[in-house]
Amino acid sequence: MDEYNNVFDIPDEDKTINIIVKPSEKQNGIDFCVQDFGRGLPEKFNETIFNDVCVGKSEIATGLSLFIIKIIFKSIGGDINLNRNVTKGSLFYITVPIINNFD
Repeated sequence: MDEYNNVFDIPDEDKTINIIVKPSEKQNGIDFCVQDFGRGLPEKFNETIFNDVCVGKSEIATGLSLFIIKIIFKSIGGDINLNRNVTKGSLFYITVPIINNFD
């Protein structure tokens, strides 16, 4: 996952990653919370972080990985969101539905 890889690209940052897994409160599925404690995402990306044109590390980076991840989760009935109220690091919420294909 892009968020997981990016935390290791930043020197001298806290490399701790917390992952919390619990039953989904909104649907029949599983919720994941993935949090790092790095410098966080710049505010200018708040509205575009899941878009196909979000610029990342350099002006030529497209930041497509979170856009693609969002499409994949939506296609199976799940979702991924960013908590924009974190004071340090990033906190992503991921919901994955449980699919019973035993019919």
